[in-house]
Amino acid sequence: MNTIYFLPLSDSEENNSLHQLLPFVSEKKQEKIKRFRFDIDRKLSLYSELMVRVIASQTLKIPNREIVFGSGEWGKPKIEGHPEFHYNISHTRNAVMVAIADGSVGADIEKIKEAEYGIAKRFFTAREQEYIVESDEGAAERFYEVWTRKEAYCKYLGKGLSLPLNTFDVTGPLLCASIVTGNWGEYIWSVCARQPDMHFAVQEWTQGQVERMALSSLRKYELKNMTFREND
Repeated sequence: MNTIYFLPLSDSEENNSLHQLLPFVSEKKQEKIKRFRFDIDRKLSLYSELMVRVIASQTLKIPNREIVFGSGEWGKPKIEGHPEFHYNISHTRNAVMVAIADGSVGADIEKIKEAEYGIAKRFFTAREQEYIVESDEGAAERFYEVWTRKEAYCKYLGKGLSLPLNTFDVTGPLLCASIVTGNWGEYIWSVCARQPDMHFAVQEWTQGQVERMALSSLRKYELKNMTFREND
Protein backbone atom coordinates (compact mmCIF):
# COMPACT_ATOMS: atom_id res chain seq x y z
CA MET A 1 0.00 0.00 0.00
CA ASN A 2 3.00 2.32 0.39
CA THR A 3 2.57 4.71 -2.54
CA ILE A 4 3.60 8.25 -3.40
CA TYR A 5 1.40 10.20 -5.80
CA PHE A 6 2.60 13.31 -7.64
CA LEU A 7 0.43 15.84 -9.45
CA PRO A 8 1.76 18.78 -11.52
CA LEU A 9 -0.59 21.77 -11.77
CA SER A 10 -0.61 24.77 -14.08
CA ASP A 11 -1.07 28.34 -12.86
CA SER A 12 -4.17 28.98 -14.93
CA GLU A 13 -7.57 28.22 -13.51
CA GLU A 14 -10.14 26.31 -15.52
CA ASN A 15 -13.36 27.80 -14.17
CA ASN A 16 -15.53 25.01 -15.52
CA SER A 17 -13.39 22.36 -13.80
CA LEU A 18 -13.41 24.24 -10.52
CA HIS A 19 -17.17 24.64 -10.68
CA GLN A 20 -17.60 20.93 -11.41
CA LEU A 21 -15.24 19.72 -8.71
CA LEU A 22 -16.04 21.95 -5.74
CA PRO A 23 -19.19 19.96 -4.80
CA PHE A 24 -16.99 16.93 -4.07
CA VAL A 25 -15.64 18.60 -0.93
CA SER A 26 -17.48 19.95 2.09
CA GLU A 27 -19.06 23.39 2.11
CA LYS A 28 -16.54 24.44 4.74
CA LYS A 29 -13.69 23.43 2.43
CA GLN A 30 -15.36 25.13 -0.53
CA GLU A 31 -15.48 28.42 1.35
CA LYS A 32 -11.83 28.09 2.31
CA ILE A 33 -10.85 27.45 -1.31
CA LYS A 34 -12.83 30.44 -2.56
CA ARG A 35 -11.03 32.74 -0.13
CA PHE A 36 -7.65 32.11 -1.73
CA ARG A 37 -6.46 35.09 -3.73
CA PHE A 38 -4.51 33.24 -6.41
CA ASP A 39 -5.76 30.60 -8.84
CA ILE A 40 -2.89 28.21 -8.14
CA ASP A 41 -3.61 28.22 -4.39
CA ARG A 42 -7.24 27.31 -5.04
CA LYS A 43 -6.13 24.46 -7.26
CA LEU A 44 -3.51 23.15 -4.83
CA SER A 45 -6.05 23.05 -2.01
CA LEU A 46 -8.83 21.46 -4.06
CA TYR A 47 -6.86 18.89 -6.03
CA SER A 48 -4.83 17.67 -3.05
CA GLU A 49 -8.03 16.89 -1.16
CA LEU A 50 -9.64 15.31 -4.22
CA MET A 51 -6.65 12.98 -4.55
CA VAL A 52 -7.03 11.82 -0.96
CA ARG A 53 -10.79 11.40 -1.34
CA VAL A 54 -10.40 9.28 -4.47
CA ILE A 55 -7.70 7.10 -2.91
CA ALA A 56 -9.55 6.73 0.41
CA SER A 57 -12.87 5.94 -1.25
CA GLN A 58 -11.30 3.23 -3.40
CA THR A 59 -9.06 1.81 -0.66
CA LEU A 60 -11.57 1.81 2.19
CA LYS A 61 -14.53 1.11 -0.09
CA ILE A 62 -16.60 3.87 1.45
CA PRO A 63 -18.67 6.62 -0.19
CA ASN A 64 -17.34 10.14 -0.41
CA ARG A 65 -19.94 11.41 2.04
CA GLU A 66 -18.46 9.14 4.74
CA ILE A 67 -14.95 10.59 4.39
CA VAL A 68 -14.63 12.98 7.30
CA PHE A 69 -11.33 14.74 7.87
CA GLY A 70 -10.10 15.33 11.39
CA SER A 71 -6.80 16.05 13.06
CA GLY A 72 -4.65 14.80 15.92
CA GLU A 73 -3.54 16.72 18.98
CA TRP A 74 -0.90 18.64 17.04
CA GLY A 75 -2.96 19.05 13.88
CA LYS A 76 -1.86 16.01 11.89
CA PRO A 77 -4.64 15.20 9.40
CA LYS A 78 -6.55 11.93 9.54
CA ILE A 79 -9.78 10.35 8.36
CA GLU A 80 -12.17 9.89 11.25
CA GLY A 81 -13.10 6.30 12.04
CA HIS A 82 -10.33 4.80 9.91
CA PRO A 83 -7.09 4.66 11.92
CA GLU A 84 -5.76 2.08 9.45
CA PHE A 85 -5.59 4.68 6.66
CA HIS A 86 -2.41 6.76 6.91
CA TYR A 87 -1.72 9.65 4.56
CA ASN A 88 0.12 12.93 4.36
CA ILE A 89 -0.13 15.81 1.90
CA SER A 90 2.48 18.31 0.83
CA HIS A 91 2.35 20.90 -1.89
CA THR A 92 4.59 23.59 -3.21
CA ARG A 93 3.97 25.88 -6.16
CA ASN A 94 2.59 23.87 -9.10
CA ALA A 95 3.05 20.46 -7.45
CA VAL A 96 1.10 18.21 -5.09
CA MET A 97 2.45 15.15 -3.29
CA VAL A 98 0.30 12.61 -1.44
CA ALA A 99 1.95 9.78 0.52
CA ILE A 100 -0.06 6.71 1.54
CA ALA A 101 1.52 4.21 3.95
CA ASP A 102 0.78 1.20 6.13
CA GLY A 103 1.69 3.23 9.23
CA SER A 104 2.29 6.80 10.32
CA VAL A 105 3.81 8.87 7.52
CA GLY A 106 5.12 12.38 6.91
CA ALA A 107 5.89 13.93 3.52
CA ASP A 108 7.33 17.11 2.08
CA ILE A 109 8.09 18.38 -1.41
CA GLU A 110 9.95 21.54 -2.44
CA LYS A 111 11.08 23.09 -5.69
CA ILE A 112 14.87 23.25 -5.87
CA LYS A 113 16.03 26.87 -5.88
CA GLU A 114 19.09 28.55 -4.40
CA ALA A 115 20.40 27.34 -1.06
CA GLU A 116 19.26 29.66 1.73
CA TYR A 117 22.25 29.76 4.04
CA GLY A 118 20.57 32.12 6.50
CA ILE A 119 17.81 29.59 7.09
CA ALA A 120 20.35 26.78 7.33
CA LYS A 121 22.35 28.65 9.95
CA ARG A 122 19.25 29.35 12.01
CA PHE A 123 17.41 26.02 11.77
CA PHE A 124 19.91 23.30 10.83
CA THR A 125 22.42 21.48 13.01
CA ALA A 126 26.14 22.13 12.56
CA ARG A 127 26.56 18.75 10.83
CA GLU A 128 23.71 19.50 8.42
CA GLN A 129 25.25 22.86 7.56
CA GLU A 130 28.57 21.15 6.88
CA TYR A 131 26.81 18.62 4.65
CA ILE A 132 25.38 21.44 2.50
CA VAL A 133 28.61 23.41 2.01
CA GLU A 134 30.70 20.29 1.32
CA SER A 135 29.29 20.33 -2.21
CA ASP A 136 29.63 23.65 -4.06
CA GLU A 137 27.70 22.55 -7.15
CA GLY A 138 25.13 20.53 -5.23
CA ALA A 139 24.60 22.91 -2.31
CA ALA A 140 21.09 23.92 -3.41
CA GLU A 141 19.91 20.34 -3.78
CA ARG A 142 21.47 19.38 -0.46
CA PHE A 143 19.78 22.32 1.27
CA TYR A 144 16.35 21.20 0.07
CA GLU A 145 17.20 17.58 0.81
CA VAL A 146 17.81 18.48 4.45
CA TRP A 147 14.78 20.78 4.56
CA THR A 148 12.34 18.21 3.17
CA ARG A 149 13.72 15.48 5.42
CA LYS A 150 13.23 17.67 8.48
CA GLU A 151 9.68 18.59 7.45
CA ALA A 152 8.81 14.96 6.70
CA TYR A 153 10.13 13.83 10.08
CA CYS A 154 8.15 16.50 11.97
CA LYS A 155 4.99 15.61 10.04
CA TYR A 156 5.59 11.91 10.70
CA LEU A 157 5.66 12.64 14.43
CA GLY A 158 2.49 14.68 14.01
CA LYS A 159 3.96 17.75 15.67
CA GLY A 160 4.48 19.93 12.62
CA LEU A 161 7.11 22.59 13.18
CA SER A 162 6.48 22.76 16.93
CA LEU A 163 9.60 20.61 17.24
CA PRO A 164 12.69 22.87 16.96
CA LEU A 165 14.40 21.96 13.70
CA ASN A 166 17.92 22.28 15.07
CA THR A 167 17.35 19.66 17.78
CA PHE A 168 17.66 16.65 15.47
CA ASP A 169 19.99 15.67 12.62
CA VAL A 170 18.59 14.12 9.43
CA THR A 171 22.04 13.32 8.01
CA GLY A 172 22.87 10.79 10.74
CA PRO A 173 22.30 7.02 10.43
CA LEU A 174 19.42 6.87 12.93
CA LEU A 175 16.99 9.04 10.98
CA CYS A 176 18.41 8.20 7.55
CA ALA A 177 17.04 4.67 7.97
CA SER A 178 13.53 6.10 8.37
CA ILE A 179 13.48 8.67 5.57
CA VAL A 180 13.36 8.19 1.81
CA THR A 181 14.38 11.12 -0.42
CA GLY A 182 14.14 11.44 -4.18
CA ASN A 183 13.83 13.80 -7.13
CA TRP A 184 10.82 14.47 -9.31
CA GLY A 185 11.74 16.82 -12.12
CA GLU A 186 12.79 20.14 -10.60
CA TYR A 187 11.47 19.12 -7.19
CA ILE A 188 12.95 17.18 -4.30
CA TRP A 189 10.80 15.17 -1.90
CA SER A 190 11.15 13.19 1.31
CA VAL A 191 8.94 10.66 3.10
CA CYS A 192 9.37 9.52 6.69
CA ALA A 193 7.79 6.22 7.70
CA ARG A 194 9.51 3.99 10.22
CA GLN A 195 8.70 0.62 8.71
CA PRO A 196 10.73 -2.53 8.00
CA ASP A 197 9.90 -2.20 4.29
CA MET A 198 10.56 1.35 3.17
CA HIS A 199 9.77 0.72 -0.49
CA PHE A 200 7.30 3.17 -2.01
CA ALA A 201 5.67 2.78 -5.38
CA VAL A 202 5.46 6.07 -7.31
CA GLN A 203 2.58 7.26 -9.47
CA GLU A 204 2.33 10.52 -11.39
CA TRP A 205 -1.19 11.69 -12.05
CA THR A 206 -2.33 14.45 -14.36
CA GLN A 207 -4.90 17.11 -13.62
CA GLY A 208 -7.22 15.48 -16.14
CA GLN A 209 -6.86 12.08 -14.43
CA VAL A 210 -7.81 13.52 -11.05
CA GLU A 211 -10.83 15.22 -12.58
CA ARG A 212 -11.97 12.04 -14.34
CA MET A 213 -11.47 9.87 -11.26
CA ALA A 214 -13.37 12.32 -9.08
CA LEU A 215 -16.22 12.56 -11.56
CA SER A 216 -16.45 8.79 -11.96
CA SER A 217 -15.56 7.09 -8.68
CA LEU A 218 -16.93 9.77 -6.35
CA ARG A 219 -20.06 10.51 -8.36
CA LYS A 220 -21.23 6.93 -7.79
CA TYR A 221 -22.32 7.96 -4.33
CA GLU A 222 -25.24 10.21 -5.29
CA LEU A 223 -23.25 13.40 -5.25
CA LYS A 224 -26.16 15.68 -6.03
CA ASN A 225 -28.01 14.70 -2.87
CA MET A 226 -24.93 14.43 -0.68
CA THR A 227 -24.83 16.09 2.70
CA PHE A 228 -21.29 16.25 4.02
CA ARG A 229 -20.55 15.62 7.64
CA GLU A 230 -18.32 18.29 9.07
CA ASN A 231 -15.75 17.82 11.78
CA ASP A 232 -14.99 21.14 13.40
